[in-house]
Amino acid sequence: NIVNECSYADHDEALRNFQLNEKLVRKLMWQRDRRRLGICFVILLIPLGIGLGIFFSPKRDTRDNIHVRNEDGNLSYTFIPSNTTLTAKKDAPSRPVPSAPKLEFDSDAFDATATHTMTLSDVTSVVNRVTPDPKVLSDASSPQSLAVEWLNNDVKIHKFDVEERVAQRYALATLYYATNGTGWVDNTNWGNGHECKWHGVGCDEDDDGRVAVTYIDLNSNGLVGQIPQEIGHVHSLTQIMMWGNSLHGPIPSSLSRLTQLHTLYLDKNELDGELADTLDSLTNLKHLDLSDNMFRGHIPHGIGNLLALRDMRLSNNFFSGSFPVSIISLSNLETLLINNNSIGGTMPSLLGKMKSLITIRVHDNDMKGKIPSFESAGSLEEIHLDSNFFTGNIPDIYSKRLRDLYLGNNALTGEIPNSVGLNENLEILSAQANKLSGTIASSISKLSALQVLDLSYNELSGLISDELSYLPELSEIRLNHN
Repeated sequence: NIVNECSYADHDEALRNFQLNEKLVRKLMWQRDRRRLGICFVILLIPLGIGLGIFFSPKRDTRDNIHVRNEDGNLSYTFIPSNTTLTAKKDAPSRPVPSAPKLEFDSDAFDATATHTMTLSDVTSVVNRVTPDPKVLSDASSPQSLAVEWLNNDVKIHKFDVEERVAQRYALATLYYATNGTGWVDNTNWGNGHECKWHGVGCDEDDDGRVAVTYIDLNSNGLVGQIPQEIGHVHSLTQIMMWGNSLHGPIPSSLSRLTQLHTLYLDKNELDGELADTLDSLTNLKHLDLSDNMFRGHIPHGIGNLLALRDMRLSNNFFSGSFPVSIISLSNLETLLINNNSIGGTMPSLLGKMKSLITIRVHDNDMKGKIPSFESAGSLEEIHLDSNFFTGNIPDIYSKRLRDLYLGNNALTGEIPNSVGLNENLEILSAQANKLSGTIASSISKLSALQVLDLSYNELSGLISDELSYLPELSEIRLNHN
């Protein structure tokens, strides 16, 4: 058609012009298609770049997110800039580690004092009392059956003068088989000779001169499995330390029988279930550590029965429900660590009047309401109430020993009270990510031991006092986002 409409007389010239036009059209089409391809490439490159940026960006810890509350109390999130981090926390205070009893005795001579040899019938009677469930004993592969088989052979070698010793040997053997004793890091002497010579087992003499197992220390020893119910029949136990293993399942209810127990360390395992009333009767318990497990449910009210308790550590679990008010009954309590759970409710006002408290860590929970006054708790050295939903003003908090005060990531309002300057040994004052207003309390400039001051992400105003620059120990100050 193009050729027919040309005005050229010469056919060859018309054809040549047609070819030139065709070449030009193709060039224009290529330029159009190249622009389209470029646009498509850019469109694809943008999400790819975003995705790669997210993938290769530094991973944030959950505590890198400061949470702030709206006026209605709902939670919204404000991310801290990458060049700003939350105030670092010190390690939890070290816990007391009891030493093993130093009992020296001749195990062969002890066995020789027996008045009679236990028969297999006697052994069966003891076993049935300790393990009353016949289904468990009828299972040839159960830890209990394996322990019975060992005990039947063992009784032919050793003499016993009391049934309690048969029960404790059977209970310890059950623990061995229930937690893969052959795979322990150290199982020296287990199953051979006197039980007081087995690795991690300690003994002491009772008032009648009888030797009994009082101490089990198998921490970080490769235990895998469940703690058997039979362990509750070693009635003389005063200390159980099996932290840092791979124990799972619930705490056996038979532990309630161990009324002489004063130390129970089962932290850093995979234990789960609810505590129920298992611990309520352990009235001599002084040191309890169940942290870093998977316990759930509420902290039982009966915890208030443990009047001898000095050290309670339940952090890093899945506890929920309200703050256990019965804790205020523990007049000897020095360390309370229940942080990193899902505990809600309000904090009892009497908690601030517990004169024995030295450390309280309740951070990273779901607690709400007002913070009680701590002006009467003169022994306090650490208060960690951050990352909750506390509201209202900062109360009067005073202790000559107070070193660390963490109030950040809440919904606190009002001004910083001047009473904070009375804590002359305060080293860390962290109250970031609240809704604090007014000026920075002038009394803060009197805290000569202060090392870290974090009041960022608030609504503070006014001038910064020059006196802060004269604090001799101050190494870190954060006042951004005010």
